[in-house]
Amino acid sequence: MSRNSNLIINDADYSLAFGEDVTVSNPYNTVFYNIEHRGKVGICEQTPHSTLHDHGSFAVNVSIVSNAAYTATDTDMVILCETSTVPSMTINLPSVSTCEGRIYIIKKITNDTKTITIDPAGTETIDDMPTYTLSTYNQRVQIVSTSRGWKIIN
Repeated sequence: MSRNSNLIINDADYSLAFGEDVTVSNPYNTVFYNIEHRGKVGICEQTPHSTLHDHGSFAVNVSIVSNAAYTATDTDMVILCETSTVPSMTINLPSVSTCEGRIYIIKKITNDTKTITIDPAGTETIDDMPTYTLSTYNQRVQIVSTSRGWKIIN
């Protein structure tokens, strides 16, 4: 590992914090990741040209939900809703003040007439509506948390 400034590893919450320039390589000189002082992170990329540059594939958490109520978490991104065993379903969203910029993709994966209600916290809204409903097979919505509530981006 080569490093030009501070690297802090906090085992308690599995977080990393980097200073200005950090490059981690293996003995074969393959770059695992590179953090530049300009605020750019490269994963398997020596010279990242975007804030996050992944020179490979990546994966997101996919939750398959079949309960009548589910609260989206900070580890969710894709929430697939299986409604065959419940009369209806509600997906509760966290407050936008706790997760600005977070994206969720929520999709109905059963072919039935049951509905999925996406419910923001408190008086928050989704595109100025108090809730958003998915009611048809394979219907989906992609939303992002902003300082002005949840916004549909698909």
